[in-house]
Amino acid sequence: MPTDHLPLSDAGPAVRDAMMLQPRPTPASTTLAEAREQFSNPRVKLLLVTDDGRFLGTITRDDLPAEGDGELGDFVNAEAPRIDPEAPVTAAVDMLEGTGGNRLPVVDDGGALLGLVCWDSSGQQFCVDPGRVSGAA
Repeated sequence: MPTDHLPLSDAGPAVRDAMMLQPRPTPASTTLAEAREQFSNPRVKLLLVTDDGRFLGTITRDDLPAEGDGELGDFVNAEAPRIDPEAPVTAAVDMLEGTGGNRLPVVDDGGALLGLVCWDSSGQQFCVDPGRVSGAA
């Protein structure tokens, strides 16, 4: 998925200003084989597992067994960090730096997945949906 890059200095003040607005949810009914297929794309770092729009947790490559069948349910990290869209952008950066990660689901009080904070590999910019950055091509 193409993205624009928003420098930290231009982001904020809230997470909603720096998040990807259309993250790709993965249904809880997804099979392990289908999840492995998604992870065959090196750009896929994290699966955002949902059930009817409600965020259940995340799965990384390392969470999946190398073999076997079944659904994702037993492998979902329900305790995965997440952040509210109204939280300060600096809180998202602190959480990402604290966990060493570069993806942070944005979830509302009702448990709905609203977005994804994506910190690029430079550690200085957010990945955002195309067209959200002024002057981006």
